[in-house]
Amino acid sequence: MIEDNRLKKEIITDISPRYSELIEDAISWSQKYTEKYNRLSGETFHTHNLKVALLVKKTGLDINSIIVALLRNVIKKGRENLPEKEVKEIQEKIKGEFGEDVYNMLLLIDKITGITKFDAEREALTKYILKDCADVRAIIIRLCFKLEDSRSIEALPISRQRNYVEKLRRLYAPLSEYLNLADFKNEFEAVAFKISNPEKYIEVDEFMKKNYRLHDEILNNILEILHEDVSDKVSEPIVFGRIKGYFSLYKKLKKYSEEGKSPRLDDIKDLFAFTILVENIDDCYVVASEILMDKKIVQVEIEDYILNPKSNGYKALHYVLEVELPDLDDIVIIELQIQTLEMYYRNTYGCLLYTSPSPRDRTRSRMPSSA
Repeated sequence: MIEDNRLKKEIITDISPRYSELIEDAISWSQKYTEKYNRLSGETFHTHNLKVALLVKKTGLDINSIIVALLRNVIKKGRENLPEKEVKEIQEKIKGEFGEDVYNMLLLIDKITGITKFDAEREALTKYILKDCADVRAIIIRLCFKLEDSRSIEALPISRQRNYVEKLRRLYAPLSEYLNLADFKNEFEAVAFKISNPEKYIEVDEFMKKNYRLHDEILNNILEILHEDVSDKVSEPIVFGRIKGYFSLYKKLKKYSEEGKSPRLDDIKDLFAFTILVENIDDCYVVASEILMDKKIVQVEIEDYILNPKSNGYKALHYVLEVELPDLDDIVIIELQIQTLEMYYRNTYGCLLYTSPSPRDRTRSRMPSSA
């Protein structure tokens, strides 16, 4: 109960009274219909609903999306435990109390849940979900449920864990990447990595904890430097960065091994990856020039995939840079990609059908606050 109250308080915080009452009503619905059912982890479905609703809030989705997260298992557990007539009555009451938008999103999540049961190739399945879903919010809510599920994966029998992590890696991580939910993607991959290769996961985890305790400060410092260098040199540059995920580090080790290099974590220098997106090709080179004029930055490597695209059509300017961070008394090696918006989406998503907001709007919505 203490945990439920804490989650409820976090969900309601900063929500205007006009909408907080609706959310409290949805919480009451969740408590009434799902608190008596337990998950394999031991927590109630009501607690699970609250955690997912908080996650939905943190993604920046709207009030109705938070309500849908709270009500999703009301319908699901009702179907499993109540007569069909009573379930239909519950659905109609939800429609009357919370509106058509909430009701339609619940139906869409049902549809997405059905689609994800297909045993299809990842790209075909991803295309199908995105093309068939009329509201991208429903996909993101579904991802929030799967992410929260993955955090208690150890409660599943071993046989189910293996099947589950395969779907995390094959479907939910790529979907998250497509929707610019980088943190979701990294966590899905990390969970899959932890279950499928626990020894390597522990090695990577210990390395990161030992060497990069200040990784958030490093990330934000470099974002500030890059943004200051380019913000007034080209029109509306988009600057964002990330710390490479655990699974990405593991893949890099495998690549080193395949290339005959030393597959040691200490040899991976570019743990921080940054991207600058601009309007056109000329701006790519203007941005690169401005960054290299910064006395705190030294070029280590360069690959010009704009002049010399990869065989798969990939285009971008790639740099490995040494960046001095006076505030932290440190020097860090980073990877930097400079691309146009068009290059970025073609490089990242290939020929996948694009269904959510414009590339610029979508990328802005996931930018780090310091960018």
